[in-house]
Amino acid sequence: MPSKIVVIPDIHNKYDIAESIINAENPHQTVFLGDYFDSVGDDARTAEGTAAWLTGSLGRKDRVHLIGNHDLHYMTDNPKFPCSGYTPEKRSAIARYNIDWTRLRLYYWIQNDWLCTHAGLSNRFFVLQQKTNLETAADVLKRSDMDLKNIADANTHHPFLQVGMLRGGRHSVGGLVWCDYDEFEDVSGLKQIFGHTRGSHIRHLAINDAEHYCIDTVLRNYAVYEDRQLSIKSVDACHTRS
Repeated sequence: MPSKIVVIPDIHNKYDIAESIINAENPHQTVFLGDYFDSVGDDARTAEGTAAWLTGSLGRKDRVHLIGNHDLHYMTDNPKFPCSGYTPEKRSAIARYNIDWTRLRLYYWIQNDWLCTHAGLSNRFFVLQQKTNLETAADVLKRSDMDLKNIADANTHHPFLQVGMLRGGRHSVGGLVWCDYDEFEDVSGLKQIFGHTRGSHIRHLAINDAEHYCIDTVLRNYAVYEDRQLSIKSVDACHTRS
């Protein structure tokens, strides 16, 4: 099993910073939490550069790539998914790279210890799924894979990809790629790492048998899992070492 794992939050076209983190840490495995595309003032040329990087990164066996809400709308023509930053021009530029989107995942377990998703599995969302006979977190995650496989079907309800009211949607809470931090509640027995909701600092809470880290600080920080311990590091410190 990999003994040193780096977790990198939302990139938004800053793949050069991601690569500098990896070069400095030299991990056995890297987990990306999604949102590779869309940044303020970007254009089709920027998207093309990120698509070229992502194509190469997906070919690395030591890297795991999760899906963010800013990736969904480039994966499918389904009109349900476009969000801020999307343009047809960027989609066309990205499509030229024929990215194998099936390599991207909705979740990943770090050594059965920490659950990684883009936006977090909120207990509020979990309770809603329990009402549909999904009794455990494992049930919910397994069903999310089925949801993703049907992403192109505009006639299907996509609960795991749904947008909560705090992000302009019509649902009480967002799914795995859209849960805003202000609607996140810990699930008993789970330790989670996610991004999606930008902040000036890391948000961390450990309560009873649950714990979470929201590490989207506009790529100022990242996480390192080593010897079954999770630590948060600064990108500035990483650049100093490299």
